[in-house]
Amino acid sequence: MSEGVTPPREALGEWLRVAPTGVHAYEAVLENHFGESHRGDLLARCALAALAASPGGVVTSLHADWLAAAKPGLPLALRVTALGTNPGRYEVLGATATPVCRVSSSVEAPTGTQAYQDSQLPLGLPQPESLPATAEYARREGWPEVYAAGPVEFRRVGPLRPDRARGESTEQISWLKLRGALPRAAALEQAALIFLATFYDHWEFERRLGERFDYPTLALRSHALWIHRTLRPEGWLLLRATSRVAAAGRALGMRELFAQDGSLLATVVSEAHVG
Repeated sequence: MSEGVTPPREALGEWLRVAPTGVHAYEAVLENHFGESHRGDLLARCALAALAASPGGVVTSLHADWLAAAKPGLPLALRVTALGTNPGRYEVLGATATPVCRVSSSVEAPTGTQAYQDSQLPLGLPQPESLPATAEYARREGWPEVYAAGPVEFRRVGPLRPDRARGESTEQISWLKLRGALPRAAALEQAALIFLATFYDHWEFERRLGERFDYPTLALRSHALWIHRTLRPEGWLLLRATSRVAAAGRALGMRELFAQDGSLLATVVSEAHVG
């Protein structure tokens, strides 16, 4: 392991939780992800807080504005407020001394029968078992193997940074799987799905910028996430991420999370300042 770098614990179910502290008030202690917090972790905690305020519901969307960096290991207060008279609509404000995020969420009971889908898995996609393990990517590509640790095994399709001269796609496509089994709890399963949909939220920008990508200067401004279908995330899922436009240093990213059978589970749009 690299000195001073702390990986997150492997069992997501051990730390992805919120604790009630009052009426529609909760506390979360974000996991240490290599010295910083993970925005997907914070989004998942906000979802848990919103679900606790509306038991039996399903998260259908989250819209987040990032206000400040959240430090791992420190108690974070989550305050849930109903939005107007619209049932199932909540604002979750995360705060320590200063607010770190503001999240608008929709929690609904499943209704209706209409269903269709245009997005599909890429053709000729290699199966995850045929690809190297995460640690093998680290050894081959020369990045610290400690960054292969944590709750998610990921297996990327294609090179880390594509060579456009060879016609390689700038889409970041990776198979993801939780390394540890989750306790059987509907709210936790939804939160885990949100965590996976926003896993390593710099990937689409790194893939697009290639050698010009500078992680320390990346500043995520917002996320919009829609959950189309829910399932228990206990097998391989596919994440397809891309960034097709940037102007004046502001880049837009888009993600799709699929089940292995091709069902589209979630769509994510993010805005970032990339220098």
